[in-house]
Amino acid sequence: MTRLPRGHRITSTLGALTLIALAWPDLTYAAGVNLSWDDCSSAGASEKTFACNTNTGVAVLIGSFVAPNGVTAMTAIEATLDFWTLADSLPSWWQFTTGGCRAGRLSTSFDFASSGPSTCSDPWSGAALGGNAYVVDSPGAKHARLRLVAAVPPDRQLALNADQEYYAFKVIITFQKTTGAGSCAGCDEPVSIALSSLTLCQAGGTNNVVLTEPALSNLATWQGGAGSSYAHQSIYYGQIRSIFR
Repeated sequence: MTRLPRGHRITSTLGALTLIALAWPDLTYAAGVNLSWDDCSSAGASEKTFACNTNTGVAVLIGSFVAPNGVTAMTAIEATLDFWTLADSLPSWWQFTTGGCRAGRLSTSFDFASSGPSTCSDPWSGAALGGNAYVVDSPGAKHARLRLVAAVPPDRQLALNADQEYYAFKVIITFQKTTGAGSCAGCDEPVSIALSSLTLCQAGGTNNVVLTEPALSNLATWQGGAGSSYAHQSIYYGQIRSIFR
């Protein structure tokens, strides 16, 4: 596998990376996940407000995790994030899929080495390749789901320190098409986002660890948020597990 140049953002579909990420045997539940804006855990912000008055700039969600015991050969992560609104359907500002009003305005990155932040530990050191798939109307019209995966070559498998917080990924949302001609409605609508599941995949496909409980908080909100009724992973677990088989 080619080493990922620092700063490179991957927006490809999951494809062959799911093979690297392996399957789901020997799952263990431990430790926890965090989701926040701008940085990991308490160094970041749980809420993001935006005046919706410019087409420049980005908002960055940071996914992180507190490692459990026994992660000695991590080669990949798989994650699922759920987005929802209290409106009848997800606003067009959040329609990032092909044909959507803001197609391509969401990307994922696993590069913390060249552009930070650096509050938590970076397990990747610029070596991870990754991809994402964003699906609207899943599991309903009020929702969208983002699935992502990142992996390192087998010879760069990672041993993690228990109880230490590590960065996992960035979700970068640009502000293009927010205002003016051709803009997309709904930037000012409250939306909630939950990191519902994070799997630490180990070499050989055994002793994989699925984290679903928050270490501090797995919920981030936009413009005040849409409540936490969908934040708990158990609602989605059966659907999420089937994605990467």
